[in-house]
Amino acid sequence: MSKAATDCQFPIICTHLSKLMAYTFEPGDISPAALRRIANQQLDRLGVRLGEPADIAAGHHEARKCLKRLRALLMLARPVLGCALWREADRQLRDIGRCLSGARDAEVLPQIFDRLTRDYGEAAFDSARLRLRKALAKRQTADSITPGKLQLSERIDHFREQLMELPLDRFGTEISFASLAQDYRSGRAGVAKALASQDAEDLHDLRKHVQRHWRHMQVLSAGWPEEMRARLELAKALSERLGEDHDLWLLHCRLHDGAAGRQDAKWVNEIGGLCQDRQLTLRAEVARLASQLYAERPKHLRRRLAAYWAAQEATGVVAADDVVPGQERVPVGR
Repeated sequence: MSKAATDCQFPIICTHLSKLMAYTFEPGDISPAALRRIANQQLDRLGVRLGEPADIAAGHHEARKCLKRLRALLMLARPVLGCALWREADRQLRDIGRCLSGARDAEVLPQIFDRLTRDYGEAAFDSARLRLRKALAKRQTADSITPGKLQLSERIDHFREQLMELPLDRFGTEISFASLAQDYRSGRAGVAKALASQDAEDLHDLRKHVQRHWRHMQVLSAGWPEEMRARLELAKALSERLGEDHDLWLLHCRLHDGAAGRQDAKWVNEIGGLCQDRQLTLRAEVARLASQLYAERPKHLRRRLAAYWAAQEATGVVAADDVVPGQERVPVGR
């Protein structure tokens, strides 16, 4: 084959390989083998991200996203695994994620502090701002220590071995949509609880539901990519606002829990007021977005999405150009 012919075929090959590496079930193939394929691809991506020395923070951020996709994927198989097996598998992934969360907070919280206080007008705050910023960065550096790459790799390899042993024989389309609907039902309850209590922990728990639903829409997006696009964008927007709300709460807690000295107590209270002002705006947006995302009853959502999937299975494989925004892919060659 000539070089010109090879060059012409290369984009087609890359598109095909990239499609195979997408975080999505293909029409007609919600099966144990497909679940393991997607999970192994995410584990491969996780290993790659943890091995990126050029930008450790970005690598850890992407690694945590892989773990969230894996946990959402396993949630779909919960009915066939049973509570005990599912909880153990989920715990292993959760614990790996917790090893990386300190590094994420170490990068993000000082940035939020800077953004909040950048336009604060009182000149007397300037020296206190520098002290608080330094104390916060010191606290976050201490909290950001993570296990070594070898230890994390061993945990990932151990989980991969267990993945092959999980009893997934009964996993399929019906199980997936039943599990999705059950988790969506829990998310609706989480919305009611969080909006009623306005408690930071309840809002954080709601974000976990939203992120799982976001990933469920991704992995099942082949049913109707254009229709899924709206739900994905809505879930992403809601997740981002809930995430910022939690970061503001965490920042205020860090400053109160020893990052500031007595001389700066007044300024910590001032920053707390800035956090609360921003949270009021965010929580109003959360209420609006959550009411849209969770407007539909679980059984209606399940039937509608299952109908889309059945229609897609009947008409053929989703086109390569129909991938929804936010769909994560492993770069070809990695």
